[in-house]
Amino acid sequence: MPLPALAAFLLGLSDAVRRTAPPGGAGATPVGERTLFRAPEVGKFAEVERMVGARLAAAEAATVRLEVEHSGMAKIAGSGVVVSPEGLVLTAAHNLEEATGVTEVFLADGRKREAEVLGYDHNSDTGVLQILAKEGERFSYAEIRDGDRMLPGAWCFALGHPGGNDEGRGVVLRVGQVVATSAPVVRTTCKLASGDSGGPLFDLDGRVAAVHSRITEDITENFHVRTPVFVGAWTDLAPGAMVPVIAQPHDEADRSESGTVASTTGNAVPVSAMMRKMPTDTSKSFDRAVARTRAAIVSIEDAARNERLCLGTAIAPAVVVTKASTVTETAELQVRFANGQISAAYLVAGDDTDDLAYLRLSEPAPSYIRPLGDEVVPEARRGRFVVTPLPRTDSPLGYEAGTIASNLREIARARGHLGIQFAGTKDGSFGRTIKIIYTGSIAQDVGMMPGDTIVSVGGIEVHTGTEAKKAIQAYYPGETVAIQVLRDGSEHLFHPRITSDHRINLSGLDPHFERVAIIDGPTSWRQTGFSQVTQHDIALRPDQMGTPLLDLKGRFIALSIARVDRVTTLALPSSAIQQPPRP
Repeated sequence: MPLPALAAFLLGLSDAVRRTAPPGGAGATPVGERTLFRAPEVGKFAEVERMVGARLAAAEAATVRLEVEHSGMAKIAGSGVVVSPEGLVLTAAHNLEEATGVTEVFLADGRKREAEVLGYDHNSDTGVLQILAKEGERFSYAEIRDGDRMLPGAWCFALGHPGGNDEGRGVVLRVGQVVATSAPVVRTTCKLASGDSGGPLFDLDGRVAAVHSRITEDITENFHVRTPVFVGAWTDLAPGAMVPVIAQPHDEADRSESGTVASTTGNAVPVSAMMRKMPTDTSKSFDRAVARTRAAIVSIEDAARNERLCLGTAIAPAVVVTKASTVTETAELQVRFANGQISAAYLVAGDDTDDLAYLRLSEPAPSYIRPLGDEVVPEARRGRFVVTPLPRTDSPLGYEAGTIASNLREIARARGHLGIQFAGTKDGSFGRTIKIIYTGSIAQDVGMMPGDTIVSVGGIEVHTGTEAKKAIQAYYPGETVAIQVLRDGSEHLFHPRITSDHRINLSGLDPHFERVAIIDGPTSWRQTGFSQVTQHDIALRPDQMGTPLLDLKGRFIALSIARVDRVTTLALPSSAIQQPPRP
């Protein structure tokens, strides 16, 4: 994402918002919830899932993506929501501040229109646009919820375009509950990310209750400006503009889950993670599936170094599937079962396309689960509640829950980077000598320096900077490559681990990138190059990849494969998992 796009969202992190302490390093655990609501039974999740599904199409039709030009720089990406058939759009003020050029609105039906900025207010983070419609043109819109507050515990859902345009992914959905409501803002567990700013928060009746504004490092601190603030400021923001369509308020006490309990979990557990055991056949069956799945999750370790690499899932008595880029370079593998027993493990097969590895165990696992087959595609659609059973957690049932947030899509392979820039030559080409080493880059971490001349990459001699760059980019992010350089007449050999050119590795270029890196926390080295993935909002750590996702029927429908940012974990549909050949 271009730098200005990130800066736009982070301007929403106003000085008035309390900061939490940043994560404590690469192995840090995301910040957990401070308050949890009385746990609903499994049937309640099914009810919310159904209600969100019934409102999703109309809500998505009213949600728009914005591109705002600022002083001729790269356009800032944001979100908005249409609230009148004439094309009135609500968004966050920080999307519009200092806008000097064209503002474009990208509608869900594929239309693209320019828009006029009618006004914005920095203090309340409210902004209003008017789409410049063609004669007689009308737009899909959502009604505004005005006046009545959403009670703590009320269910809601958020839509937006985090990261800007991604046609294959579509609009991203997050489902959660209200934590607290004040006169200007509502705080929810609908986890937001950069680019969501200005997008809508809906109640379960499909009404716009608030507009996304800002976040902190704590993934439960997602702040949205309530629509009454927009309505109240209308005279100043958009005098004479078309008015939005405001729905009639009604009592919504039955939408909330009253009562709170304190959270002691270290992981980021959404409100929806707390399911009360009920004496019903459905909940008992679900509990059995969770217990069986938890026993099938193993810790994959480097036996020589006595350290955990990641998690994996037993899919047969002696077969475990996991994330390939975390285990392929380790010669001596072992797995630790949930009961503490240890088995030697051997890498027998891999799927480089989807970053999958299959391990054969010397001892059978105490439990295993079969992944759902081709029928998983419709089961892994947006809005589905999913749970990940994790061993040795202190949440009441030992698992976490979230929502499938996007459509299934392909993610192309990212090019590999070191964080270097080559010196130019007189003929306009690039030589092999390194001119710049970016602060915080992988090249800096391994000890490479400006002035080094690259001689070979992966054992293959290179003669120009172009050849060196092409050779580096042939490696996947997460892979280690041997790079030989010439420094002051002496040869030096380095083994950097190739990374992708995502924002965390650019933190030394601009403070906004550093801020995003803190908010996102640790992420997976390999985040791209998947034939088909969906995403969910369970905040798993990179070393927790390889764990299964269950639906509310207890079926294994997907495998978490990469943590991308604060709220995004990619997951492969379980139909991608195959049984490896026998040795």
